[in-house]
Amino acid sequence: MGDFMNGLLQNILTTVIVAAVTWWITWRTQQRRIRKLQAMVQVFEQQRGEYEVALILSAREDIKQAVCNHLASEGRQSIPLFQVHAEGMFSDNEDDWMNYASQIRKKVREIREQAVTRVYLYTNVPVVMGVFAGAILDNGPEVVVMHYFSGAYKRVGKLAQETITYA
Repeated sequence: MGDFMNGLLQNILTTVIVAAVTWWITWRTQQRRIRKLQAMVQVFEQQRGEYEVALILSAREDIKQAVCNHLASEGRQSIPLFQVHAEGMFSDNEDDWMNYASQIRKKVREIREQAVTRVYLYTNVPVVMGVFAGAILDNGPEVVVMHYFSGAYKRVGKLAQETITYA
């Protein structure tokens, strides 16, 4: 029975060693793959960064300088800016609203023609115009929505297909 126990212990030990070596080789291979994928993602994100723009929508108060200051603080001062600004307030005339929406459509068309992959959206317009802008920007490049909190812009979300979940 001693030989049987020695043989059994040897088989168990061999199995444990083979399993450990196999696990270690698999782990090392996966670590190399992960590092390679991370490097590829970093290159992709840098390339995507070249295709970012800021879209500024404002009425009454021109927020362009505040947006430029924010972009500079984020290291994005060199991205192209697209702006639609209305000097006054919107009236109760539907044409005022639709003319502004038409200007947004033209800017978004220009953005899409440049194969932009990400748009940083800064707004200072009535909520209703924000709804129109969202509809115009739908099915386009990723839109990062920025909001002004206590003297600074903060990212509040993305306007993308993944943002909306269907029940």
